[in-house]
Amino acid sequence: MQREILKEQIKEAIDGRTVKAALFYTFNFDPAFFENYVMPLLVPGKTFQNETIYNNILWRRCAKEGIVPPVTVYCDHYAKDNAMAPTLGYEIRCVRLGGRSGSLVNFHPKECWLLLDDNELIQVNSSANLTPSGWCENLECCTVLSLGRNSHPKTKTRTKRQQLLETISGLASEKVLSPAEDLIYNALRYTNDSDEYFSNLFLPFFEVVKNISERISPYRVEIIAPYMYGEAAILTELDHIGINDIYCLVPSLKTNEVLLSKNVFIGMMEKGVQWCNWINTSIGNEPRNLHAKVYRIYGQEKVITITGSVNFTGPAWRRHDTGPGNDANIESAIIHWEDNTQEEWLRPIPNLNINNLKFLSRDDVNITEMTGAAGRDAPFLTFTLNWKTKQLSSNGKLSKARVRFKSLLLYAELHKARTTFELSAQDIKQLTKNALIELVSIDDESLVYTYYPQQIEIDSRPLDFRLNPETILSFWLSGNDPYFEDELTGRIAEQVTDEFSGEVAPDDFESPSLLNDMARHFSGVNSLEKKLFDQVYHDPAEQFRTLRYYLLTENLDTVQFYIKGLRTALSENRISRSFYWMILQILRTRIYDRALQWPHRKMMSGEWAKFKAGIVSASQAISTESAAIAPLIDGLKEKAEWIITQLRSNHD
Repeated sequence: MQREILKEQIKEAIDGRTVKAALFYTFNFDPAFFENYVMPLLVPGKTFQNETIYNNILWRRCAKEGIVPPVTVYCDHYAKDNAMAPTLGYEIRCVRLGGRSGSLVNFHPKECWLLLDDNELIQVNSSANLTPSGWCENLECCTVLSLGRNSHPKTKTRTKRQQLLETISGLASEKVLSPAEDLIYNALRYTNDSDEYFSNLFLPFFEVVKNISERISPYRVEIIAPYMYGEAAILTELDHIGINDIYCLVPSLKTNEVLLSKNVFIGMMEKGVQWCNWINTSIGNEPRNLHAKVYRIYGQEKVITITGSVNFTGPAWRRHDTGPGNDANIESAIIHWEDNTQEEWLRPIPNLNINNLKFLSRDDVNITEMTGAAGRDAPFLTFTLNWKTKQLSSNGKLSKARVRFKSLLLYAELHKARTTFELSAQDIKQLTKNALIELVSIDDESLVYTYYPQQIEIDSRPLDFRLNPETILSFWLSGNDPYFEDELTGRIAEQVTDEFSGEVAPDDFESPSLLNDMARHFSGVNSLEKKLFDQVYHDPAEQFRTLRYYLLTENLDTVQFYIKGLRTALSENRISRSFYWMILQILRTRIYDRALQWPHRKMMSGEWAKFKAGIVSASQAISTESAAIAPLIDGLKEKAEWIITQLRSNHD
């Protein structure tokens, strides 16, 4: 048994290569942890920090460079973090498993699939959720596999893993493979099936144990699992197939509290279970919560170790049925066959005195693998948030209970499942801080239902802080110096001091004198124009990504964020209307109009139409804003047309 840090193992497996697609399965899901700790593994070579604002800015730059792979995450709808929604543009699918009346079942596998640029496919199967506890704090068990690749794909049969991807995608509301899943699914065509992979979508876990027992006639089984319920029936079934010498690790928290009721603990002893500690005392002495799920089956010649998500519970050991009578979770595991030269892991506790143990019932355990019944009657809805059009759309099915938005859309009631709402400026401001969608039951306002929206046009999501426009110019004047840009980004992230308004303290950055102010702006815009149109690019696609990033997205160094900063400066009387009007004309004529004439537009095929529409919309918005302030500028009426003509002549 090797002791490793999961993050480092995955980093080593990637080995600096480009990740083409990533797929994750998890029960619990913490978006902030995933985005700041796990996702950076997918872009080797980029240095992220322990600072959310800095990382969000860096993610937008990675998107500009086209190095962010398609990412999909599946989690249990009822086990997701209900305080904060995702902030990045990956696809999140929250699964709500159906089941027999009175049966609480969960989406419970913990998997990571990574497709690399040399077409190597890595599968990580584990007990670790996408949470700080799972990856950093608990005692977990993980397997990292490199799936071998054949020279030719299978054309007639699907592997077990392909069937798994299809079935799980069918459980989500989308019902189809995501872009990340599609790439991984096609890569699986080049792999062989094997008996090492288990999913209870195909057979119950008990059947796996029974088949192994028939092959090796085990003399002992070790069970390591934090959660045990429905255990009496499992122990009876094991006894029927001749497995009755069972060692169980005492499931405990780092506070030494046992994750079982006293009655269950005693009942298992009466059925012949021997309660154990680790033979390796260094493991048992670590202050960690047990969360690993491991089964060790000892035969005379072979030892079979099964690791994964399978607890010692009825819902985990049964086969999952997608029909209405289902009473099982979805689980997965890896089966390891080895020669019996392995040391045993557990040792019975001598002279066990149960009065010295502190027992907890399941209801008393804060960290649990179960989701309660509360909220299970939530409407089966999905939401899509379009940051560009500023619209929120819902789809799915409403329940009989009436619901309204908790704070969005002026507390509007949701009358139809399929509806599109226009978002106000206040709605956008709230969603920028947290895109979580909350619905409240009108009949019982203590019932709050939460949803993660699918966020599209995520690069148009506003940054949650204000920035002095002069600071943005520093990026444009940096001369493509990545070290300077990283240093400036770090300074900005550190200086977001007001947690409520998200304002960057202006005194922390050097401000030019009023005499040089206009010249600095003109010089900055001119530098941006050269970067966009006159710089030599390796290929048109790279230049196209750069144009789209600077002109249509919002980040520290983009035009949209610059205009927003200027608009704020104008409202605070820090710049004049005539200056603002002039900058808008320069941006429209020398940047946006020139983008419409980009010579390689025909090479971008379908992407160009969407880009063109965005450029036209942004240009029209500038024209509308310019027209609104022009009458307020003395003497402009006679000069405006001549000024615009001169600006255009500079690049025609």
